Amino acid sequence: PGHSGGTSSHPHHRHYDVSKYHEAHARNHVDDELPDIRAPKWPDPSKYNPRSLGFLTLDNPVRKAIVGAIEWPWWDRTVLFLILLNTVQLGFFYNPFDVPALRPDATRRDVLENV
Repeated sequence: PGHSGGTSSHPHHRHYDVSKYHEAHARNHVDDELPDIRAPKWPDPSKYNPRSLGFLTLDNPVRKAIVGAIEWPWWDRTVLFLILLNTVQLGFFYNPFDVPALRPDATRRDVLENV
């Protein structure tokens, strides 16, 4: 036979009450553990010592700022750039042989030459 609409007049067909199903389902799952959806603790205690310098704990705002800085993705690039910049500066402006005792007007230099 033909079905008309969404209801059936079949004698064995019972109306399904969705709200009763949800109530029963909720009663059966009250004690189920919900997954922990909280963010992990930061900074990660498994990566860092609990104390730094003897008094900075992982919850200290100064230490959190420092940990945040070193975990920043550009931290390594910035440090390497500063090292390169320092190397170039030393190459242009530093003379390792500019020792006061070896300058032409130094009296100690004259003494060393006559020995």
